Parts: sequence; C-alpha cells; structure tokens
Amino acid sequence: MRSRHIVSLSKLVLVLSAGCSGAPRADGAVDATLSPVVLPVPPAASALTPIESPAVTLKRELCRLAIDREGHVDPTNERDTQPKCALAKVREVAVGTYVALLYRGPGDWKPDGSNASELGMMSEGDTDTFAPDFQSCGMFEYWLATVTDGKLAKSQIVTEICNDGHGAAGVGEDSVTISAGSIAVATNGGSAWRWGHSNVFSLPDLTPLSEASDGSWTVSSNTTQTEWSWADRRGATTWEAPRCDGSADPPTVGFSHAAVPSFEGAAALAGDGWKTVRSIDGCAATVDGEHAGFAIAGVASAASAKLALVVADDQLIIEIDDDKRVTEGKVHDELEVWHRRDPSSDWSQQCLPAPLAASGTEIRLGDLSTRLIGDKQGKPLAVERAPAKDGAPLRLRVTLPAKTGAVTVVYRDSDDGRRHERVIASSTFDARDDATLGALHRIVPDRASCERTGDSLVLRMKPHDPSTAIAGL
Repeated sequence: MRSRHIVSLSKLVLVLSAGCSGAPRADGAVDATLSPVVLPVPPAASALTPIESPAVTLKRELCRLAIDREGHVDPTNERDTQPKCALAKVREVAVGTYVALLYRGPGDWKPDGSNASELGMMSEGDTDTFAPDFQSCGMFEYWLATVTDGKLAKSQIVTEICNDGHGAAGVGEDSVTISAGSIAVATNGGSAWRWGHSNVFSLPDLTPLSEASDGSWTVSSNTTQTEWSWADRRGATTWEAPRCDGSADPPTVGFSHAAVPSFEGAAALAGDGWKTVRSIDGCAATVDGEHAGFAIAGVASAASAKLALVVADDQLIIEIDDDKRVTEGKVHDELEVWHRRDPSSDWSQQCLPAPLAASGTEIRLGDLSTRLIGDKQGKPLAVERAPAKDGAPLRLRVTLPAKTGAVTVVYRDSDDGRRHERVIASSTFDARDDATLGALHRIVPDRASCERTGDSLVLRMKPHDPSTAIAGL
C-alpha cells in the first residue's frame, strides 16, 4: 500500500512540473534531483505597541529636563543623594498641550497628592498657592509641554517656585492661576517694605499679556501700583507718600501717570523711519483723558483729541489726532513737553520734600515755535514735524535731553479759538511740582522691540530660552 501512494504522489509532481516545463515524461522513476517546492508563509502581523499616556511621557521627559537644568539635591539630607522629581498635577489646555506641575523638593510626593499641604501647596479652584517653607524650601516647577504621538514635541518652563518666605518678615506667598486661555504667576514678600509682582501669559502659546507690581511700607502710607498691558501698550502707575511738613502725622499726597513706552535701539523709528510709517500706534501709548491718561481741565473726549506717545533713544514721538485744529487766534491748540532726568522724589521716601517747579517746553502747533515754561532753565527742546498728509494726525519728534527718566505731555485743545475746551495729559500734572511727571516705561531690549512691518509698527516679543523660566522677567 505504501509504495502505491508514493508512485501516485510522484506522478502528481510530474504532472505539475509538466504544466510548467513542457510535455510530460513517460512512466519511470522520479528524478532524484527534483527539489521540493517551498511556498513562503507570510509572517504573523506584528502587535502594535500602545502609545503611553501623556502623563507618563510628561513625567519622564519633563523630569529629565528639570534634572538636567539643576539637580536640587538637599545637601543636609544624607539619604537625598539623587535629584527627585514627581509629576504633581497636569492639565490639558489645548489638544495635546499641557501645563504640568513638577515637585522637585526633598520630600516624597504621594501619587494621589494627599500630602500636598504638608509640602507647602494648597489648591482652590484654578489657583495653586505655595506657603513659606523655612527649612527645605520645597521646589515646584510649572512647565508648558506639547505631546505628539507619545513623544515630547516641545516644552517651556513657565516658573519655578521656592518660597523661603521671600524676605525677613517670612510672609511671602506664590500663586499660579490657570484659567481659560491664560496662566497668571504672582509672588510677594518683603519685610517692613513689602513688594509683589505678577505676570499673565496666554495659553497655549505663552504670549505675554500683562504684568503688574506693587509695594508698600507697613509703618506709613507709602504705596505704589503699576500695571502694563502688552496687548494694547497701555499701563499706569499710581503712588503716594506723606509730604514732609514737620508734623508727627504728615499728610499723604498721591500721583498717577500713564506708562509711556521707551525703547532702546529702535531702528524702525531711527533716521526717517518715524516719518514714513503710516502710524506709530503699534508701539505707542494712547492718551485721551477719557480711556487712558488724564483730563486735568475740561471734559475729555477721545473723539475730539487724543495723543499717541512713544520714546525711542531719547526721541519723543507724538501723534496728535484732533478733530478741529486751531493754530491761530487768541487761544490756539498748544502742546507742552515737561521732562526731568532723575526723579526728584518717589514712593519709597519716608516723606516728600517741598515741591520743585517742573521744566518744560511749549510748542505752538502752527509754526512749531517754542518757548521755555516752568522753571525756564536750559534751552527749549528741538522739534521736527513729519510731512503733512491730508486727514492724518500731526506727527512730531521732540529731542529730549540725554537719559531723560520722566516725561509728561500736555495737550491744550481749543475748538473755537476762544478757550481750551479740554486739557489732557499723560500724568496728573502740576507745573509747580515736578514729582507729578511720569516715569518712562522702559522696554528691556531682550524682552520686546518696536519693529516695522510694511508701513506699520508692531511690538514684537523676543523669543525665550525654553530652559529658563519665562515668568518674573
């Protein structure tokens, strides 16, 4: 039986072979050289490796970056020989983009965060606060990170928090608030003199939106508050301090001024650049007495008169948008530029000295003639006008003394040639007191610059080192 099966199989092979190589062979023995045909078997489909969760990726990659930046090893703890890092919280702020909180302190962070308060962190709603830690100064870091296909695509450290009390009083506090579209980072501290500052950034791109600072003296009425918006180049400072009068309880006087941005090395405004741009609005602050700046006489109306102000390398550039220009007659439109190099007084003085008269230049807008006003020291400031364009605001460039630190611009607006219907200014100005001049808001060159795009000006933020905290600059 077995031999018959073998012969039949041999004949089958021969027939199959003939179908490929020609006529079939006659009966006979199977060619001993015939090799069996081995058909390839397709490999089994490879199992897909599951992509790890974003939290796992964030913990591994951000902790690696954090430890590379700085080990944060506690030298007083013999067992703490390796840098520590735990992912304390994570929040998705856009598709694939997260704000992650790392704990870098010497303690052990529990995975469920149940010991957060013991390590100095408390949360309420969208806000995390960090109390002083006078012994180990637990380190927390906030990072913004994007995860794509299970890999860390990009990252930026937002802030690092190490609250050791922030001053001799030991009452300092840090807070971070993550809300829809923004993250706010704030800190305060001090001793008898208290301070605080905050920064707000957009999410998920971390574009600076605004910043603020404040100060106070706990044993007197001295205070200061400053706010600045990057979005619309608008800000203000308000401060107060007692006036020295020899009494035990001297009266407190207050001052306010708009933030006039001051740039160093602003090539877009150098040479004839200030003349040829369509408008300076992209880098300038607005003063109209109604929405920004101050009305020191009459009723201000942005539709009637407003100013745009910017300083570039000791050149004050002013745009005057006036619905009715009056350059002739008994009472005409007038521009005044008041200035000083160094503050004569500020909020941190125990008490302010007697007022000193301010120094300024009055500019007649018809023929650009000038004259000294105020204490009438020095020479009138030099003024230049950009070529006039129909319907466009009047644009002037005023050369300030070198290293000018404070400027107030006053505009006296007349509509009928008989009186000034309104007087607007960049500070709560009083010519008898040069403390009422407004300090310039200096824009640090590595923070932002005023640049030209086409025929417009734009305030452009500078790129930031992702391994260096962006908050607190």
